Amino acid sequence: MITEISTSNFRKTRALIDLNAIKSNLLFLKSQLQSKDQFFCPMVKSNGYGHGDIEVARICEQVGVSGVGVALLEEGIRLRKSGISCDIFVFGPILDEAVGELVTHRLVPVIGQWPELRALKKVIGDSGSVDVHIKFNTGMNRLGFPIQESDRLVNFFESEKNINLAGICSHLSDGDDVGVVGGVSERQIEALVDLEKKFLKFSPIVHLWNSSGWFSMLKHKSELEAVSQWGVRPGIAIYGVQPLETEIFTELKPAMILESEIVTIQKVLKGQSVSYGSTWTADKDTLVGVIPIGYADGYSRAFSRKGQMIVGGQKVPVLGVICMDYTMVNLTDLNIDPKQDLGKEVILLGRQGDQKITAEELAEVIDTIPYEIITCIGRRVPREFKGHL
Repeated sequence: MITEISTSNFRKTRALIDLNAIKSNLLFLKSQLQSKDQFFCPMVKSNGYGHGDIEVARICEQVGVSGVGVALLEEGIRLRKSGISCDIFVFGPILDEAVGELVTHRLVPVIGQWPELRALKKVIGDSGSVDVHIKFNTGMNRLGFPIQESDRLVNFFESEKNINLAGICSHLSDGDDVGVVGGVSERQIEALVDLEKKFLKFSPIVHLWNSSGWFSMLKHKSELEAVSQWGVRPGIAIYGVQPLETEIFTELKPAMILESEIVTIQKVLKGQSVSYGSTWTADKDTLVGVIPIGYADGYSRAFSRKGQMIVGGQKVPVLGVICMDYTMVNLTDLNIDPKQDLGKEVILLGRQGDQKITAEELAEVIDTIPYEIITCIGRRVPREFKGHL
């Protein structure tokens, strides 16, 4: 028998999650729905985009949602075992023996291929009943039935009395261009409109909008009125990160602060180097702060010699190559006392005084997207929650 040892968090690197900000964001997003009955399924996959899936799901239940979305069966089971009672939609493939777990834990599958339907039919048999949503590939070319399978699927659900078609959906590949004439999203929307007509007899929920697609649709609502009632699956916006390059809703509040501390201050002489590979060499005597966070914690190695952190209300540059467990920053221009300032707060994501670093800014520095910034913060970075569940 293996006993799990519980330890305290002796390192002050941590992600502070503002539950009140998440609740505020959810309530604001709900206010943008076209009707109170519109399908609203916040995505809490990948540990709530790094913010804590159980905690975020509980807030979702508080504000009232159609359900929450995950990518993996394991994520759905974790939520159900943690007491989440609302519908949990599993958007990833579920095959063979895993289907039994789905039924046991009352999860709603979003099915995109025939083997999943066959496996589900085998588990349900003649005595059970289950609701499913069907995903179509309208251009993302990742998951989903080909559109050409729609007639066959209509026949399947007409003859299958134990598997109920509750919804149809697709996934936008270029949500930013919703409303652009001739754009990729226009073709995907047209395809889903045609599919909605084919499945009309089942009265399914139709859902498509992710955060970027929904925000773009709201900008062009007058031209897209016919599909503005389709269901919404917001992800990144829940957590206060703007899904579009141009900020639309200033009401969204970032919900995460990533902070650490100075654990060591090195006096580096002119001509000496810092970190692996000696990629940075001091052109003058320099005070170097050592911060206990590295790429194993999700602070990407790509920030080497590019990143900034906030210390004492000022932004300071990252020096040299980011290590697995540590990052070095230049403290020379600050009023730092190497004897007194050990333990001084460092902000990697968030605000300190008049300075702030956003997920959007971090993403731009290393040519990625804010999604990757927040979801890659590692498991060994403790999440500390403020606000009320």
